[in-house]
Order: sequence, then structure tokens, then C-alpha cells
Amino acid sequence: MRLFIDKRPFSWDVEYDVTLENGTKAYHVKNEQEAKRLWSITLYNRNGVEIGKIVRKKSIFGKSKFTIYFDNNPIGTIEKTYVHNTARYMLKMTNWRVFGLIMSWEYDILDDGAIITHAGTEDSPYADSGKFMLDIYYENSESSILLAALGLEAANSLLAEKQAKRLAKKVRTK
Repeated sequence: MRLFIDKRPFSWDVEYDVTLENGTKAYHVKNEQEAKRLWSITLYNRNGVEIGKIVRKKSIFGKSKFTIYFDNNPIGTIEKTYVHNTARYMLKMTNWRVFGLIMSWEYDILDDGAIITHAGTEDSPYADSGKFMLDIYYENSESSILLAALGLEAANSLLAEKQAKRLAKKVRTK
């Protein structure tokens, strides 16, 4: 099963749809600020029912931690760390781990060594050039995989801090 997003999936201030190969809407994603240091990405099914949420909490030291919730139960976390000036993404979600180059939009999520999804841009007869694609191999984990991919994109976002500050200013002035 393949899911497509028209652009790079993460931005702090937009809503967008996730579509199937044939173009039908499968999910809706909404990003919003809940409190001063608390941002969330909410995933809805095609009927508008909330499936899961990714909550970004920022510590007073500036480090962000993303907690993934599925049906209001925490199922994992994502943290971005730096080792020898190289970004590393720690996905703590069952036995899942990330392998690949997140900065270049090409990575895999593995479960005990088996690839469960490939994320990246791909030109195919079903997709327009430049669409972000998730090629999911285990359909029963589709929502959890999508939440993990959205959380990885949020952790990877280079503009996250600037956008968060800009939006916090907009919220305060309203």
C-alpha cells in the first residue's frame, strides 16, 4: 500500500491530506500549538475521527521530544540527537528503528530487521513528481507507521524552531 503527500509532510502551520495511489483521501493531518512549549500533529481518518497524535514538548534546554499517541495511549517517542555533528534520530517504538538518510527524504523503518515501510519521493505512474510517498508493507500497522513518519519529519524539520517562534508571536498578538 502506498500513501502520498503533495509536499514534504511537515510544517508547523498547515493542514494537508494524505492520499492513496488512486487519489482518494485516506487521512487528514492538522498541526497546531496547544501551549507555549507544546505543539501537536493530529492524524484524522477520512471520516474526521482522530486516530493519533504526535506531541512535541520542548525542554527548557531547547531539546525537543516527540511522543506518539495512538488512541490516546503513548506508543513511542522520537528524539533528535547529534553525534559528531551528525543528526541521529532515535525512534523508540516497539522494536522499530530508522535506517537511511532522513535529510534526503529517503529512509526505511525496520521492525526487527524487516523493512515495514520505505519513505521518500518516487516517480511512478501513480504519483506526480515530487510527492512524498510512504510504501507500507504491513497494512495492519498503517496508522502507526504514518504517525512515526510524521514524527520523524517533524524532528527533521530545519525550520521548526523558526516557524514555532513566528507562530508563537502570531498567537500572542491575537
